[in-house]
Amino acid sequence: MCPHSCILNLPKPREHHPEREVGPGAILAGTIIQGMRLAEAKGADMIFNDDQDTSEQGKK
Repeated sequence: MCPHSCILNLPKPREHHPEREVGPGAILAGTIIQGMRLAEAKGADMIFNDDQDTSEQGKK
Protein backbone atom coordinates (compact mmCIF):
# COMPACT_ATOMS: atom_id res chain seq x y z
CA MET A 1 0.00 0.00 0.00
CA CYS A 2 1.21 3.45 -0.75
CA PRO A 3 1.28 6.02 2.09
CA HIS A 4 -1.55 8.07 0.58
CA SER A 5 -4.04 5.19 0.57
CA CYS A 6 -3.10 4.30 4.16
CA ILE A 7 -3.97 7.82 5.30
CA LEU A 8 -7.21 7.93 3.31
CA ASN A 9 -8.40 4.56 4.66
CA LEU A 10 -8.30 5.62 8.32
CA PRO A 11 -11.65 5.44 10.15
CA LYS A 12 -13.42 8.74 10.76
CA PRO A 13 -13.44 10.04 14.34
CA ARG A 14 -16.68 9.68 16.28
CA GLU A 15 -19.02 12.62 15.98
CA HIS A 16 -21.18 13.95 18.80
CA HIS A 17 -24.88 13.85 17.93
CA PRO A 18 -26.74 16.27 20.20
CA GLU A 19 -30.20 14.90 19.33
CA ARG A 20 -29.23 11.53 20.80
CA GLU A 21 -27.20 12.14 23.92
CA VAL A 22 -27.95 8.84 25.64
CA GLY A 23 -27.54 5.21 24.69
CA PRO A 24 -30.27 2.68 23.88
CA GLY A 25 -30.40 1.33 27.43
CA ALA A 26 -30.95 4.80 28.85
CA ILE A 27 -33.63 5.46 26.24
CA LEU A 28 -35.46 2.30 27.33
CA ALA A 29 -35.16 3.26 31.00
CA GLY A 30 -36.22 6.81 30.16
CA THR A 31 -39.39 5.66 28.44
CA ILE A 32 -40.26 3.56 31.47
CA ILE A 33 -39.62 6.48 33.85
CA GLN A 34 -41.55 8.97 31.70
CA GLY A 35 -44.50 6.61 31.50
CA MET A 36 -44.49 5.86 27.80
CA ARG A 37 -45.39 2.24 27.21
CA LEU A 38 -43.54 0.28 24.59
CA ALA A 39 -45.95 -2.64 24.81
CA GLU A 40 -49.24 -2.95 26.59
CA ALA A 41 -51.46 -5.86 27.54
CA LYS A 42 -55.21 -5.35 27.69
CA GLY A 43 -57.73 -7.55 29.36
CA ALA A 44 -60.12 -7.93 32.26
CA ASP A 45 -58.82 -7.07 35.71
CA MET A 46 -58.26 -10.11 37.89
CA ILE A 47 -59.60 -9.62 41.39
CA PHE A 48 -58.59 -12.12 44.05
CA ASN A 49 -60.55 -12.32 47.26
CA ASP A 50 -59.00 -14.50 49.96
CA ASP A 51 -62.33 -14.86 51.78
CA GLN A 52 -63.99 -16.47 48.75
CA ASP A 53 -61.09 -18.85 48.19
CA THR A 54 -61.09 -20.17 51.76
CA SER A 55 -64.88 -20.59 51.88
CA GLU A 56 -64.91 -22.46 48.56
CA GLN A 57 -62.14 -24.79 49.73
CA GLY A 58 -64.08 -25.64 52.88
CA LYS A 59 -67.16 -26.64 50.83
CA LYS A 60 -65.26 -29.06 48.58
